[in-house]
Amino acid sequence: MDKIIFLDIDGVLNNAHTSNVVEETGFIGLDEVNVRVLADLMKKVDAEIVLSSTWQSDQQMYNYLINNLEQYDIHIIDQTNEKGILRGTAIRQYVKKHNINHYAVIDDWIFPDFLVGNFLKHVIKCDEVTGLKEEQIPEIMRVLSL
Repeated sequence: MDKIIFLDIDGVLNNAHTSNVVEETGFIGLDEVNVRVLADLMKKVDAEIVLSSTWQSDQQMYNYLINNLEQYDIHIIDQTNEKGILRGTAIRQYVKKHNINHYAVIDDWIFPDFLVGNFLKHVIKCDEVTGLKEEQIPEIMRVLSL
């Protein structure tokens, strides 16, 4: 794996204005505008997606996510193991285990362990009010080249 995008969902592929609710769970679903931005990004980069989100722990939400992203030809190849550890630690472990050279973390939250070492330079923070925006694509591309 050469380039990986570690992807959070809430506040990234949905936002404060998303009205789509997943009937089976009652949770907020994906926002089409944010998903289209991700689809545009994936056309521009040679990278794969690893899920780093609480959505991995709910099978219904995970299935909903996979099915909806596939409509945009977006595929998640794996997920981090966040059980009992902070997100940054889970991502660092994944990077080390899989010998990943270039990666970007797209999240709406700066976890305390994101501040350890030089990890923060890999993080692109989304505003949970708007989610992932087209204007962030150049920054993500830059981070993937580090």
